Parts: sequence; structure tokens; C-alpha cells
Amino acid sequence: MKKFFYLTALVCALAFVSCKSTQQAANSNASYGSDTGQLADSRGVPDIDKIGDPVLKQRIEKIRNSLKQSPPVLQLEDNIDADQKAAQELALRDDRFLREIRDENTREPLFNEVFGIYPLRESDMAGAAAACKSSKCYRVEMYNFAKNLTTNAVADVANKKIVVVTRVPDSQPDIPEHLTQLAIHISSSAPGVVSALGKSPEANEALMANTKTSLSRTRCERSQHLCVAPTYIKDDKALWAIVDLTDLALVGTRWTQVGYVAPANKGDWSISEKALQNEVLTKQLCETTRHLEKNGWSFDYILTGSDGMRISDVKFQGRSLIKDAKLVDWHVSYSRTDNFGYSDAVGCPVFSQAAVVAVEGPRTNVIYVDSKDTGFEFRQDFWSEGYPTPCNYYYTQAFKFFNDGSFRFAVASQGRGCGNDGTYRPVLRVSLADDLNNFSEWTGSGWQRIAIKRIGKASGWFWFSVETCSLTTTQLKNNTSPSVVTFDSIKVSLLITPAIGCSGTFSKRWTP
Repeated sequence: MKKFFYLTALVCALAFVSCKSTQQAANSNASYGSDTGQLADSRGVPDIDKIGDPVLKQRIEKIRNSLKQSPPVLQLEDNIDADQKAAQELALRDDRFLREIRDENTREPLFNEVFGIYPLRESDMAGAAAACKSSKCYRVEMYNFAKNLTTNAVADVANKKIVVVTRVPDSQPDIPEHLTQLAIHISSSAPGVVSALGKSPEANEALMANTKTSLSRTRCERSQHLCVAPTYIKDDKALWAIVDLTDLALVGTRWTQVGYVAPANKGDWSISEKALQNEVLTKQLCETTRHLEKNGWSFDYILTGSDGMRISDVKFQGRSLIKDAKLVDWHVSYSRTDNFGYSDAVGCPVFSQAAVVAVEGPRTNVIYVDSKDTGFEFRQDFWSEGYPTPCNYYYTQAFKFFNDGSFRFAVASQGRGCGNDGTYRPVLRVSLADDLNNFSEWTGSGWQRIAIKRIGKASGWFWFSVETCSLTTTQLKNNTSPSVVTFDSIKVSLLITPAIGCSGTFSKRWTP
């Protein structure tokens, strides 16, 4: 019998909205720091004369000294081994990596800092970095404070060379531990935070301090600065302390309602540090691709550093269906009026900047419909260390494969989060096999083919990460008579890979 394969759910962004609280007072309790203007100059360096805190003055002195170095980059020095140091040195000798460290016109050094040096995992070895499968490579991440730019280099320390360099404009890498502690220091010592909490909070009370944030209507959003929001729980509310790490200043506070908070205990839900750092889980799932065959389906899988569980080379009865699929991100928005929140990553428990990590391996479950075995799901759960207390998360990622050859991908937020009026938008990426890039919709009596327009060359895209450099669509255009006419068109530029950067702009138009 001929098999038909349908993509039952291809989702780029879904909205999961938690139960709306009848109490909206917490969100109206927003406080915005006095807008004192930019403290950082065009190089991204804060003005030391406007800051009295000795800890922050020490940070500025380190920045100023780095601008006098050759190259003028603040290097990562804490908690790195010999191989990581070698990777950093290779990157800092590469002209491609250093391309944006000076002003184009004045040649004045801009403030750049190496944020992280991470072992390259098998899930990262794609494109030019595939050469690292037979070598020892590290990813070096540098942030340009003046341009809000991330530059990445893949360094092959065994062969002493840079494999590939990536520039990702308007992006920020995960922050290092010393900046996390700096954000906690700024927030916990700020008069506005102390006044709101009624005390000076301890450093260990800060939650989500290293998670990048979406902070609508704040100076962070307008300036495109590097911002985080250490969060403090008080009774049934959470106080967000919005810290600008470019200006080294608190720019405001906001409250969200989290509901009843049970007393802290060591009950069944507590997750130990040992579980979070489970080396067996890491070696079995994060460093090695594994294979599964079940009910005529076969695929490879690996737990990525920040893109959740990735499956690849998916086949049903020997026919290729999917190149790869993964859960790229969770965009969590609190307050429907202010639209601020976190960008959560899910991934490996060790050597990962993911906010929510896997604490156990994946499992398969039988899917029953009317007591009949119709397929199976391949499920991976991710928990925050403090779940289920406020500002800790529990996410689920599931791939569902049915015995008739159809499949469905599902994700869920189990709570609890930093507010009870949050909207959770998971970002999924699915790359179909080359001959299956066709889509149909159910009409009620059958499947209707949806029109397909190819953008760029066939097999010309490899989306290493979900980034749209630019996108413009037009359905109607102005006309004399009638006043408008149908004019379907699209202009798009996508991130091909972090190494290659953005594509050229492709333009297409068609008549429905």
C-alpha cells in the first residue's frame, strides 16, 4: 500500500499562555530607573567619573587597560585550561576574528571581551567545522560592546589553526561567570532594589542572573546594550532588577506575580548538584550521536548545548523524511502590557550555558488511541535546579512517530516561571529531506497542496541557528483603479551559518 507522509505540525513559534491572574496590580508596580543617559561612550566604555562603586571602578580600569593591549581585547583568564588558552590565543591572532575591534574611520579601539571558550561538541561540527571530528576544537566567543556584535571562532588547537570565523550582528553570547556576579552586585546594592525588598538581598537570592532578557520600554531595549535581570522573590511576587552591563548600572525594577510560594524543603523535586553535573549523561548524550530504530522508524539523536534534543537522518521504512529537527529556544514574555521576559535555552547539563538543562536521558512511550498502539513518542525533559519554586522552569520536548508514517513534534512548558501571566513561545526548527519540501493543509475532506516558492538554490540553506537577517512580505500594492491589487512578494535574507553570515537578499513575487 502506498504511504503518504504528512507533516502534522510544523511550528516556528507557538504561544503557550498561562492562566491569567485576576490580580494585575503587580505589573502596574513597575519602577523605571532615572534615565541618566548613556554612561558608556562610543567605544562601549563606561565613564569612570560617573561611577563611585569601587567594584565597578575596578571593572572599568580593566576595560581601559585592555584597550591598550595588542590586540585591544579583554581576554578570558579565569577557570580556563591550557587548551582553552591556546584556542583564545589562536583567535586573537586571526585577522577575521579581529575585524570589528576598531572603529572603521578613526581606528580607535572598541571595547571587545572574550566571553567564553567551549569544547566543540559533535552537534556543532557542521559545515567547515566538520573537520573537527578528527581533531580537538574549541569555540571562542567574543562580544563587541560598542556594536552589539558577537564574533565566534572555531579553533583547532591540535593543528594550531582557526577553522572558521562567524559574525552575528545584533546578538549577544552567554555571559561569563564574572559578569553574572557583577550583575548581582549591581542589583543587590542598588537603593531601588533594597527599598523594594525592604532589605539588602544576599547574592544567593538572585535567580536567572545570567539569562539574557527582553526588556520592553527600558533603556536597554532602546540602546541595544547587554542587559540581564537578576530576579528576587518576595512573598508571592518577583522583583526584576534590570541591569545594563554596558553602562554598569541598574536601569529599573519591575514586579511580576508568581503566586503562593511553599516553604523551601528538600523534597522529591529537589535536584542535586551531582545530578546537574552528571558526567555519564553528558558522555552518553552530549558528546556522542546515538541511534534509535523502532516501529519502522530510524534516526540519530544527540543532546545539544543549547538547542535541546536534536534528531537527524530520520527515515521511515528506509525513506528519508527529515534532515534534522531541534528546539532552538523558549521566548518567555511576562506582563501583556510591558512585554518583558527571558530567552531560555535548553540543553546539556555540563559545559552549557543553557538556562534549563536535562537531568536524565530521553525515554520512549507508546502512543495509544482507543487502546490501540498507534506509534511512539521520543521525549526529553529539562528542569531548572530549583523547580518547582518560582523562577525555575520545566520544559518538555517530544517527537511523535506514528505507525502510518506520519509524525508530529510537540513541546510544553510545565511551569513555574517568574510570573503567572506569562506567554511561552517555543522556537522549533525542522529541516525536511530535499524531495519533501512540500506542504499541504487539511480541507475537511482531503489534503490540499499549498503553493511552494523556492527561495535561493535547492539545498542552498543550512540553518545552523535560527536567524532572519531581514524579511519583507507584501500582499497588496497601491494601484490607480482599483486602488489596490494583489501582489504577493517576499524579500528575505537568512543566516546561512554562523561562519558564513547572512545571505544576499532574495526577491520573489507570484500571482496567487
